[in-house]
Amino acid sequence: MLRGPVARLGLTQQLDDADEKYETEPAAASGIYGVIADKLQSSPYASHAPPIRARQADAFRSAGDNTMAVTAELALMAAALSSGDPGLALITTDKLGRQRPEVPESLVRAAILPDQWPSRLT
Repeated sequence: MLRGPVARLGLTQQLDDADEKYETEPAAASGIYGVIADKLQSSPYASHAPPIRARQADAFRSAGDNTMAVTAELALMAAALSSGDPGLALITTDKLGRQRPEVPESLVRAAILPDQWPSRLT
């Protein structure tokens, strides 16, 4: 399902490169996933960007960069809300609320519903 839009935008090789680097070089993979997600988001295939953006967040997390992972998830949530998919935004918020990653408070406040805020923020 995702390969068609990726191929139409000429991004197949980049997606293959990112998938290949995901295990061994997750920071590099996250950058490539970001480029692909951005291009999908700004194309007629915007509805196919969320899985790539989620993969970007996972790659950042694998690389040990929780701040960038949450930033990617915020972009995912914003795109979901603007496209009329509040369910995806809520799922992402719930996931972050359960994970409670160590990130700057500004990101916590942007990503977590008030009833999920860590006690240090209330």
